[in-house]
Amino acid sequence: MDNNEINYDLSFSDQTILETEGVFDEVKKLMEEDLHKDAKWMIKSELTIESVMGFCRMILNFYDTKDIYVAEYQTSSGDVFYNSDIRCLSVWAQDNGWNVPKPSSDLIRSDVEFWKHFWESRLIDSEYLDEKYGERKILYSDYNMGEDEEDVNLT
Repeated sequence: MDNNEINYDLSFSDQTILETEGVFDEVKKLMEEDLHKDAKWMIKSELTIESVMGFCRMILNFYDTKDIYVAEYQTSSGDVFYNSDIRCLSVWAQDNGWNVPKPSSDLIRSDVEFWKHFWESRLIDSEYLDEKYGERKILYSDYNMGEDEEDVNLT
């Protein structure tokens, strides 16, 4: 995966995720072939991400609802400003038809400030952080807006 000039190598342990290259529609199709069409399912997979930034390991739970929950996480860097693991996972998930990843509440409680940073930047979603900190605000500035967006009424 090429994400802003950094090359990432993502490796999954689950055969279904490997066979489908993680594309949600393909995963769903395979799961429906093995199970009843309306059956609920969850796939547990270990993910390792390697890059020049380091190496990380995650345990992910993939659900039929397009949700991905991060159950375990061993970081390549605890510094949120140098950590690219969460951004890499979030971009990969959304590019492949999944929802924004959600770390487990226990994982968040182990390092609230770390996860809050990624929640505020919308790289993760979390009902736990939604309840703890309230609604996330989207901040707009003229600097971030293109010419076509300048006339948009944001009120």
